Amino acid sequence: MAAAAPFIMMAAAAVGAVAAIKQGEFSAAAAERERIAAEEQAKLAKIQAAQQEAIRLEQLRKTKGQQLAAAAALGFDPTQTRSFYAIQTESERIAGKDIMNIRLMGLVGARRFSLTADAAKVAGEGAVVGSRLSAVGSLLNGASSSALKVGKTNYGDQFSDTGYESGGGYSDFN
Repeated sequence: MAAAAPFIMMAAAAVGAVAAIKQGEFSAAAAERERIAAEEQAKLAKIQAAQQEAIRLEQLRKTKGQQLAAAAALGFDPTQTRSFYAIQTESERIAGKDIMNIRLMGLVGARRFSLTADAAKVAGEGAVVGSRLSAVGSLLNGASSSALKVGKTNYGDQFSDTGYESGGGYSDFN
């Protein structure tokens, strides 16, 4: 049984090393899925911002059309009045600010998801490196433990060849 102990220690270390590597691979795969999902969310944030911008531009076109219809219903030529021009310019300015805010929020959302994707990529790489280092540590620990087990002797036997007599000191002097 004593001869099998170093083998068992090395086998346990090998199993621990394989487990560490597999854990790193699973963590890396999970991080990769998280990265992909975050990249998709970033693309979706950009698409949503573009859709909101298109909706706001359509609202501006409708507002300007309604203003033009109201001016015509009142019986004056909208192209000849400065107040009508000012109303339309203000509507365009407000819509422009709204569109800039929509674009900004789209960029912020996309950036947030891009950073999440980058962090997931780094986490996956770190999981792989960490698992490899853990595996090496497990193997080294198993090797050193089994080496100690193989090299271990009965310390009572090591003094038998030195001339030291148990309880009686050195035999040369007795």
